[in-house]
Amino acid sequence: NPLSITRTSSRMGWYHNEFIPYVGDIRLDCGNDSLMRGVISVGNFPGWLDGVGRIWRSKPEIAAFMCVGMASTVLGKVGADSFVCELHGPTELGKTKALEIVASMFGLPSTNGLMFIMDSTDNFSENILNSLNNVPMCLDENEARRNSFEFQRMRNPENSWLYKVTANKGRQRMKSGSEAEAPTRWNTTLLVTGESSMVQETTAEGAQNRLVSIPITESVTDDFARLTRAIKANYGHMAKAFIRKLTAVNNLQDRLEDKFRLIKTIRPEVTSKMANNGSYVLVTLDIMESIIGKSALTPEIFVGYLKTKNDVDLTGTIYTSIMNWLAAKDSNTRYARDYIPEGDELLGDHYENTGEIIAVRHNGYVSVNKSKLDAFMQETFGKPLKDFQRRLAEKGYIVTSVSNGKTAYSIMDSYSGSKYRAVKISTSLLEK
Repeated sequence: NPLSITRTSSRMGWYHNEFIPYVGDIRLDCGNDSLMRGVISVGNFPGWLDGVGRIWRSKPEIAAFMCVGMASTVLGKVGADSFVCELHGPTELGKTKALEIVASMFGLPSTNGLMFIMDSTDNFSENILNSLNNVPMCLDENEARRNSFEFQRMRNPENSWLYKVTANKGRQRMKSGSEAEAPTRWNTTLLVTGESSMVQETTAEGAQNRLVSIPITESVTDDFARLTRAIKANYGHMAKAFIRKLTAVNNLQDRLEDKFRLIKTIRPEVTSKMANNGSYVLVTLDIMESIIGKSALTPEIFVGYLKTKNDVDLTGTIYTSIMNWLAAKDSNTRYARDYIPEGDELLGDHYENTGEIIAVRHNGYVSVNKSKLDAFMQETFGKPLKDFQRRLAEKGYIVTSVSNGKTAYSIMDSYSGSKYRAVKISTSLLEK
């Protein structure tokens, strides 16, 4: 008798027109028992829809979260960049339950299946993302240790975590000897939950542009018991239905371009990267509605979740932060001869024990020690001043000069015989 051949793969997602392990005959064999158990379908599609359907039809924010999760399959189809979506709001509204709904479209909605804890290490996350490939990564804040290094790093100003997971590949590593391992790779969406947004006042612009933020203000459902029964007893069916529909789409790129233009028409100020991410979600919305009916989500509502150019522009925040920092460093500020005091301001020298000079105040600007300013910028915004100086100058926050036909953002300055490289920060904007 001829031997039967079973094709296997260590990664989920697209292989030609098959989507491992949901559509086609290739089985998943990734060495991770939780993942391999998690992708087995249980129950039936009508049973899942009985619990989820009312939420799909009445809660636009949850419908959007579901569409972002399913959009991972569209990203994988065209090899698009990964992005992150957060659902944030007060406790006890059902954010974790919303994450379970997303996971249940693909398989077992628990941390023993297709959900993961938010404070996982880089190495673990990269390997799981490599296995998921074109299936969404669902990260639950509820079980994370809030004081862990990994959890806190996901919310720092630079937010290097966001850059890493949206880079579509992991770090290159060496095997024994001099051989290099193949890097881990993925094209997917990552969904996270939290009581507050990952975006803070000082979050880096690039990180903000990789994150779709969906606020939740009311409970996911008025019958959590019914929803839980439905998704715990019936899961893994929606992904199969969606992928079959997606495989039949012949003009996918045209549809994506149409949705990009639609987003820009609805809200022209949305950033191009956000509009691009949104196009995958809106295409996903159309296909999901063809399967489970009309949702509460409209393109206009979803576009409201996308960030605009002003949302990701930190220049105003940076200028205010610099001025507040200088105010706190008043004892390290000196006064130039051209400075005219206001009111009863005193012009006595201010010295700390170090005698360190950070800034010299002039009429209309403050000459700030560039090395000290760079250190402040790196600590507060995760990047040096040079990454922002052109836009700060365009808005009049930095006073520039011209040297050899080129714009100079810093000058050589001196005070009492001590020379230093300085950046001229305008104060005239504060005086208006």
